[in-house]
Amino acid sequence: MDFERLGEAYGYRRTLDHIEAQANAEIEKGNRAIHRLNCNVLALQAQRQALLDALREAAPGHPLLARTGRVYADGRRELAYEVPYVERFNREARGNGTVLIEEAMAPADRAEADYRAILAEPIADRGWFRQRWYWRGQEYATAGQARRAREEAAEAARDGALAA
Repeated sequence: MDFERLGEAYGYRRTLDHIEAQANAEIEKGNRAIHRLNCNVLALQAQRQALLDALREAAPGHPLLARTGRVYADGRRELAYEVPYVERFNREARGNGTVLIEEAMAPADRAEADYRAILAEPIADRGWFRQRWYWRGQEYATAGQARRAREEAAEAARDGALAA
């Protein structure tokens, strides 16, 4: 038996175990931070909803509660009070180089943005013995079929956004 190599392998294994333990500790620390931030986001959303409910009760029909006619990507309608908040936040975010808040768009503009986003999704071509094309996880026999499926989905998204 080669005890020298066994000892070397054992040493490498101990080192790898130590590195893995350190990495797992860092991952756990990161997960706790993400959980804490998610809890903060939920608390801020609850606070925002409570403020809106209080404003609705105090002043029903107040102009700040009027809908602007613009729509967010998730389908939620924009309220007038959100306009200055989003503008100021995005101005600060641009100055600091951080993430911007999504701005609401007119329904026609939102439909066009959804349409263009779907058309921008790539079609993957794979295969070694025979060529196959994939779009959104679905396999197609030809690239034309994949493009047509993508175009149909884009048209459906545009029609759905305009109908809403």
